[in-house]
Amino acid sequence: MKIYTSDIQCQSRSDRHSCEREAVNRLVIQAFGTEAELCHNADGKPYINGRPEVHISISHSIDQCLLAVSDTPIGIDSETARTQLARIANRFLTPNEIARGPHTMSELLKMWTAKEAVFKCASVSDLVISEIEVSATMDYASARGIRYAVRFITDTPERVTALASII
Repeated sequence: MKIYTSDIQCQSRSDRHSCEREAVNRLVIQAFGTEAELCHNADGKPYINGRPEVHISISHSIDQCLLAVSDTPIGIDSETARTQLARIANRFLTPNEIARGPHTMSELLKMWTAKEAVFKCASVSDLVISEIEVSATMDYASARGIRYAVRFITDTPERVTALASII
């Protein structure tokens, strides 16, 4: 597995989408060369055309884009701290996760990021974030009977980046 990163440098909010797309294109070229074609399946999951043996996952944050590349299904998510996580916690936490609370902002950010990474790795169209249960130790999660390893590659008060893969 390999992770590629690129800064997102945007002068205005209106340019945000094109800046993210440019950052992703830079990462795809870096990882696969100039001939690589980034595509998306019907559910929106990205893949590299003609490379079925390669699994990719993409995440954007305020100032950074990440591309995870693996020979097995992978999910990556990077998030910055934001207060709305506390307001919506009851919508994305499972009953077991709620019972382990109250949770700090850091814990909520880690759980959200882990769930997003698992969601991307699972690639199940009708899976919802509140179905994904993150363990108390936050080193694995489960959804629909499948366990996922969760690893945090960035864990600061400002940013958390999580990787998920099937165990």
